[in-house]
Amino acid sequence: MWVMPEHRSVVVGVDGSPNSLAALHRAAREALERRARLDVVRVLETDGAAAPPRSCASAHAARS
Repeated sequence: MWVMPEHRSVVVGVDGSPNSLAALHRAAREALERRARLDVVRVLETDGAAAPPRSCASAHAARS
């Protein structure tokens, strides 16, 4: 598949978990390296409520 440079994008899903925040950081690095747009998809719980937001700092502290 041929991709035109102005249409490059990296897509990542985030639900607030430490693993999804790690994926977000990785996707951001990939987007920068590829000079691509970063599309972040926020995942909602099945009842329609958003997953509780977590800061990058709290996710990092949880991994320590």
